[in-house]
Amino acid sequence: MEFLSIAQQVPALVDVGDAPVSAAIKARASQLAQGLRTNEWHALVEPDGTDVGSQIHYRVLRFAEMLALREAGQLPPVIAATTLVCDPSGMQLLMQKRSASSHLFPNYLSVLGGGFNPARDGEPHDNDDLRTTATREAFEEAAIHLTLPIDTWVAITRETDTGAVQANFLGVRADITSARAEKAEGELQTMPVPSKDQVAHLPHHTDLAKACLYAWRVCCEGL
Repeated sequence: MEFLSIAQQVPALVDVGDAPVSAAIKARASQLAQGLRTNEWHALVEPDGTDVGSQIHYRVLRFAEMLALREAGQLPPVIAATTLVCDPSGMQLLMQKRSASSHLFPNYLSVLGGGFNPARDGEPHDNDDLRTTATREAFEEAAIHLTLPIDTWVAITRETDTGAVQANFLGVRADITSARAEKAEGELQTMPVPSKDQVAHLPHHTDLAKACLYAWRVCCEGL
């Protein structure tokens, strides 16, 4: 996990076309799609021409194609948006405990978030904006309505093994007393806000969660 930028702005997203997918992957994706309730568009980072400080270029593919790539042992570099949510006092965090069946970090604590769905065919949940992705995912995973102030700190992170990129909105304050989760998404837990020096020693948090916590504490406390 590496930081690409930490700023009070969100990079623009630029659609540069369809992701190149082999005939074999397309055939397998067609089979997988039959078992899906929805087969949404997703976005993969296009490294060429991407200046993460101002914009992120991406290519699109269907969710079934992404599943087929993973099944074939590939790790698609997806684009996602997350929120590190705290209560109005800024003293308590709301974290998601990932389900035991999650393909990534089962039973670990993480931030709320999910994949960016590009607007391609007018489906109601598609969008061109990482802010919308972040607030949508917070509602789906915790049933909370978030407002992201324009001066919210945003950490752009990249996974060094896959190239996946996340826009992480830090320290978003909200009423978390009525937050609830669908069982399929995992559980919700609250925890005290750690200091910057405590973050590295958190034993049951994903790398992304620790990166978000550290970045937020740096924004609040300084280096």
